[in-house]
Amino acid sequence: MAKEPTFPKELAVGGRKGLDFNEGRSNLTVALSYYERDKVNVLDYPEWYATSDRRNIVPDGWVGDTQWDNGSTSTPYGRFRAGMLLPDGRFQGIRVRRGTTNLTSAGGFSSTAAGYHIQTPDQPGSLATLAPGITLDDSATIDRDLYYDFSLDETVIPQVSRFNLGTTFNHQLVNGVELFGEALYYSSESETQRAPGPIDSSLAYLIIPASNYYNPFGPVGSPNRLPGIDAPAAGLDAAVVSYRPIELGPRMIEVEQELYRLLGGLRFDVGDWNVESAIGFSEATAIDEEFNRTSKNLLQQQLSLSTPDAFNPFGGPFANPESVLSQIRVSSVRKGESKLTTWDAKAVNDRLFALPGGDVGAAFGVDYRQEEIFEDSDPRLDGTIQFTTGAEPDRSDLVGVSATDDFGGERDVWATFGELNIPIIGEGNNFPLVYALDLQLAARYEDSSDYGDSFKPKVATYWSLFPSLAIRAAYGEGFRAPNLVQINQGDITRRNQGDEDIYRSPVTMTPADIGETYRISTRAGNPDLKAEESTSKTLGVIFEPEYSVLDGLRISVDYFRVETENAIANIGVERLLEEDFNNRIAGGSGIAEVIRAAATADEIAAFNAYNAANPTDQRAPAGEVINVLDGYVNLNKRDVEGYDMAISYAFPDSPIGRFGIGASATQIQQILEIQEDGTTFDDLRFNGNPEWRGSAFLNWNLGGWSSGWSVRYVSEVEDSSATLDTDTSIRWQVDDWYTVNGYVAYEFEPGPGLAGGTELKLGVRNLTDELPPYADETYGFITGLYSSEGRVVYGEISKTF
Repeated sequence: MAKEPTFPKELAVGGRKGLDFNEGRSNLTVALSYYERDKVNVLDYPEWYATSDRRNIVPDGWVGDTQWDNGSTSTPYGRFRAGMLLPDGRFQGIRVRRGTTNLTSAGGFSSTAAGYHIQTPDQPGSLATLAPGITLDDSATIDRDLYYDFSLDETVIPQVSRFNLGTTFNHQLVNGVELFGEALYYSSESETQRAPGPIDSSLAYLIIPASNYYNPFGPVGSPNRLPGIDAPAAGLDAAVVSYRPIELGPRMIEVEQELYRLLGGLRFDVGDWNVESAIGFSEATAIDEEFNRTSKNLLQQQLSLSTPDAFNPFGGPFANPESVLSQIRVSSVRKGESKLTTWDAKAVNDRLFALPGGDVGAAFGVDYRQEEIFEDSDPRLDGTIQFTTGAEPDRSDLVGVSATDDFGGERDVWATFGELNIPIIGEGNNFPLVYALDLQLAARYEDSSDYGDSFKPKVATYWSLFPSLAIRAAYGEGFRAPNLVQINQGDITRRNQGDEDIYRSPVTMTPADIGETYRISTRAGNPDLKAEESTSKTLGVIFEPEYSVLDGLRISVDYFRVETENAIANIGVERLLEEDFNNRIAGGSGIAEVIRAAATADEIAAFNAYNAANPTDQRAPAGEVINVLDGYVNLNKRDVEGYDMAISYAFPDSPIGRFGIGASATQIQQILEIQEDGTTFDDLRFNGNPEWRGSAFLNWNLGGWSSGWSVRYVSEVEDSSATLDTDTSIRWQVDDWYTVNGYVAYEFEPGPGLAGGTELKLGVRNLTDELPPYADETYGFITGLYSSEGRVVYGEISKTF
């Protein structure tokens, strides 16, 4: 029987109180709310989501496909290389034999030379016993049955709590001037967890000295040196290829955030103009602390011990006691702070002057803002505490995290804007087929201290052919400035698993190339980023009949197209590898963003063998990817085109209540991204970009009773990370998805007593308990598109005093 999912409990409490004083000229409103939710771990979900290895639970045709095993080769059963560290920093692998039996693979300088790994005795290839239940295998590749399953420790819904306190104040001065103010305080705490941190050669270049107490190829006389081996009497070092000390426990991430905002201003009239001006200030802070991380310096020291309290990477799961773990365990803290100061002044006049079609309205204004941001990385990341005790120094002392410098930035922005609403045709001058015609003209000019200036206009019109039928159209230009992080952030190295090198993978089939190890990418701020420039066009029709049986019906259809120049984005590692593939298949030498090592002799031989076996798919030798530069860039263009549609009907009042029904949908026709070199991608129907999204609703009211029900729909997409082995043009189809939400409520009449003004509500989200459709992702679904919440039943009580 399938496991029933477990979902978090939620609690929300809120209240609002208003006060009048000074004979009604002063008003104060105070509102507060509190919300908390339990966390949900991956293991709380049914089988598909609760495992990283889905090879045997996929449909026929996909069964056994290793793409569906998203486990990690970084496991508590470590992989190592035997040899010695040379003065020039290279590690020379040295083969070890016992008699005629090879205990490691062949020696040399390649990344797999003199490789061996730890495993359980039941796995094939066990050659020597290191400890009860732990054996040694000379293969550089770990058996798939020993892959680490991320679902054992990961959180999919974090634990959160949030608190809000807000006040508003208004005071009428005797001269008609209104004084107003706002104050807001917000705080939140969240807790989530990730898998225990791995240690591998791409995350930390660590050398276990021959003197390590547990080294199986240690010096003669070491209690754990394997007998009968031909290793030198002084022993051999071990380079860590991949290892995950799960006894350290999951990495716990706690995030505390605080924000406060103060605003004060004046409103007053000057003739027919309503004038308002305000000044505001806000500050936000965030403290992100991650526990159960590993210090490289402390780990290297512990690995170098020749006593039983040395760190033991050769013992399999839970080989190290807490007394040892406490010597290497650290936490990492990152602090962020942002400030925003604003001032604005605007004037609005609904009757600037009169036209036959009606009064012209106008609004003009000016505003100023100053933005500041600062991030303070942990001393073990910002270069304060560097890794200096190992073979290869590093500015980062944390395993699995690259050096991240502190950074900050600020900008000042001035802007002015204006808008005119012009009723060209109205009741005073309409004629057949032109019942009304309105024109809106608007523009905004903005000047920033770090990305220059911009002037953007907007034109919109609303043409009523009849009281029940209208056409609307708009043309507008806009821009979005790069944020301070995108401009100022220093280099940050990311390490993600699952990014396949599709050019090399069918040739080498190594874990690195098929995406089973960590892929390094580098992201950095780009001070040369330009602001995004967009052009939007809409054209729509609205049908809203009056004085007939169709009174209450509203139908609208709108076409939209948004073209964005200089779109700011990270192209993404997967896409960059695909672009590199296309370039090489076309006869090129790859793209600059994908950095490769030189092809080794063994790799060249593998390509020659592949080309001989595949005459229609010839591939020039290429080395392993060592980094992918995925920084912030300006794309040449992004083009999104589609339709918005909506229909609703409010039924006439009846003895059984008031009913309303409706539906809306958005159809996307294309999502094109065009890069600077002209490369074009259409993201429609891939990964998180469905063609259709829609919803429908049904509402009912009768006396104090009310009820509302809705359906949300998302159409199918293709998962580009999973292709059929027998035909790589066939991608995994992610099913369409819908959820049903609803509530029933009753509100008592206002009056004295406990019941007066009280509303009781019983509701449900996702009535049919639809979990997200299956995909080849870490948690088994596309997290940015679907909710994993499942069925949630809730109750609400509210009272108006």
